[in-house]
Amino acid sequence: MAATIALGGVAGMAPAHAVQTSQVHCEEGDSLQDAIDNALSGSTLTITGTCRGTFTIGGKDLNLQGEPLAVLDGYSHPGTVITITSGEVQLSNLVIKNGNTQNTRFKGGGINVNDDASLTLSASRITGNAAVSEEGGGGEGGGIYNEGSLTVTRSLITGNTAESGGGIYSLGGQVTLQNSRIARNTARFSGGGIESVGGGSGSLKLTASQVANNNARGGDGGGIDNNGGSSLTLTSSTISRNTASDNGGGINNSTSDFSVHGSLIALNHARTGNGGGINTTDSDVKVMMSSLIALNLAVNGRGGGINNNSSLPGSGTVALSASQVIGNRPDNCFSVANCPNP
Repeated sequence: MAATIALGGVAGMAPAHAVQTSQVHCEEGDSLQDAIDNALSGSTLTITGTCRGTFTIGGKDLNLQGEPLAVLDGYSHPGTVITITSGEVQLSNLVIKNGNTQNTRFKGGGINVNDDASLTLSASRITGNAAVSEEGGGGEGGGIYNEGSLTVTRSLITGNTAESGGGIYSLGGQVTLQNSRIARNTARFSGGGIESVGGGSGSLKLTASQVANNNARGGDGGGIDNNGGSSLTLTSSTISRNTASDNGGGINNSTSDFSVHGSLIALNHARTGNGGGINTTDSDVKVMMSSLIALNLAVNGRGGGINNNSSLPGSGTVALSASQVIGNRPDNCFSVANCPNP
């Protein structure tokens, strides 16, 4: 049975809301959803074993942590493994796997973060989830779908699939990745690793993180597809070995501010479009602080390293500062000032 430790108020003082630490032993028959429903806001649930099913957190702040590592497995339960409708939630030391939204209109195979919610995910793995749809709705965010605030630290998001945003799809939300890896995810359309759509307030920030070996099979942005006013910042990060069928093997960026600080963008491929490393449209882009864009390939297009598209004069510029763009094919840059071409 689940064990609970409650810390209440101090003697002689007004009663305080109890802070609970509850243990949930899924292999012994404990119900994780019951524990979530019964927990007071601010409580911690310590989980052991494998919990099978789909779970929902709403209306409270909770901390779910594996001890030492627990599994939330959506196998044979259609829908998102864990949905956060509101509140501030922390998930740590967890494997979240086998979520599948097929034949539903749910978004996010592994995790769905609603617009009133905040999630901090740490020391966890999101793997083997799928957000696909055969009914004309849903299909975004194989690993995670976000409309709120999402922070990912020391975690791996790998082997997930979706219509768009194989690893992560964010709509108008804020996403921060720190010391994390987005790898080997697949999108049927755009955003093999990550798709971020601004919606007026969206942002995507990567620090000391990797986006590698992702695939946008039928669209743009093998590693990252960033558009609609979502600001994108890379700091000390690596975007490598990603593939897009169209534009932006590493990163496709459209109508959004984009800055690169001390980062590596290398060995990415755009198979039929432009911008093996970066494809950018009507955006201000800054590449600075010893960044390196190298060995990227636009197989049948232009701008092997960076391709800059502007629909109107002055509508988009790429500024290079103390950085290198080298060894890309068929050229290093298209429509980028001060970029050396062979």
